[in-house]
Amino acid sequence: MPVMDIDSESTTDNVLNTVMAYMLYPKSQEKREQFILVHYLREMSIQAPNESPQLPAYMLRLLVNAPSYEALTVEKSQLQSLAQMAGRTMLFETERIVENGQRSKQRARWMAQQYFLKARDANNRRGKYSEDTIKKSAWPQFESVAHFWAANHCIVEQLSHEGAVSFLDQTPLHFLSLANYILSKYAQDGSYQKFWVLPDTISLPDTPWICTGENESDRKKHYKNKRVRTK
Repeated sequence: MPVMDIDSESTTDNVLNTVMAYMLYPKSQEKREQFILVHYLREMSIQAPNESPQLPAYMLRLLVNAPSYEALTVEKSQLQSLAQMAGRTMLFETERIVENGQRSKQRARWMAQQYFLKARDANNRRGKYSEDTIKKSAWPQFESVAHFWAANHCIVEQLSHEGAVSFLDQTPLHFLSLANYILSKYAQDGSYQKFWVLPDTISLPDTPWICTGENESDRKKHYKNKRVRTK
């Protein structure tokens, strides 16, 4: 299985930023390095606005074609739309595996589509997603990091719970621990080699969080009705 290139001496913020680079660009090392470098320089400009960091030659070469921080922010938002579909698909399939040991990618794609069709964005617009988009775009592009996006969904859904925000502030690495947990349940068939994982040198806390989909029982019922109608 591919292992993320993360220094064990990195700060928590640097670990999370590097993981985000992998989550957005699982198939491009150059884009990951540009993402990390641009965010590093952005942080340095805030902390020491009157200083210019001395960069080694390979970093300067990366910057030649690197997008601006603003462009990266826009691209991140665009990529997240697909990545979140992959994460939600894995989450639904994992719940099925945990429940009865069965897996169905078609069922998980349909349930993910229904989830996003009901969701609304910041402008109160409903999403426009299809099973075909998940099958041909979201999953192939983000399968290898889908467990991280699944963990992201779990956390977002629980942020409104009492104490959840302060809990995350105190132990942000629980996000990564939760991603590992989801992958351990999803990859019980031995498919670990497909997924990006953290190096063993990164110490993670145990996480007590449990992933449950909002209105999960309703979606399951609708799925069963759909399958009956299409027979």
